[in-house]
Amino acid sequence: MSSPIRTALLCLLLAALAACAGYSAGGGGDLVLGPEHRSLYIKDVDNPTMRAELESRLRSVMRDEMTKRGHIQWSERGKAAAYVKVRVERFTSTTSISDKYDKSVLLSANVTLSATIHDAASGDPIWHSENVSASQNFLTGDRASAEEKVLDLAVRRLVDRMHQNF
Repeated sequence: MSSPIRTALLCLLLAALAACAGYSAGGGGDLVLGPEHRSLYIKDVDNPTMRAELESRLRSVMRDEMTKRGHIQWSERGKAAAYVKVRVERFTSTTSISDKYDKSVLLSANVTLSATIHDAASGDPIWHSENVSASQNFLTGDRASAEEKVLDLAVRRLVDRMHQNF
């Protein structure tokens, strides 16, 4: 490569890196829970939708996402210092456009959820997320995959709120 092209590429690389300065992934701050409440279990998933599979999927995604952050420890019900209650406020997925074989071409998936963490001994609320929503349009025929992706996104946003610099 010639020197002017190499210099231009180097400048573009440096500009891209400078644009990322100060960026951090969500949830990088301190956890809103004190150290005495970081032993958790998921007590309840309130799912008023007709989608029974949401409860097990939501429990799994919540555990995985919170474990990835590394600030909490999952415990058995009798040994945990706090418990989590999750509520699915709304979950929809609709096909906007189908092809001639009735295969989904444009799918819209939406979820709204909230979580509350309670002290295990007293039952008093320690933290509440307020509603967290995620909505995505997908150009795919795989409805289950689209629904999983939007649920994953909503849970990431919810767990981000558990950190003080969300």
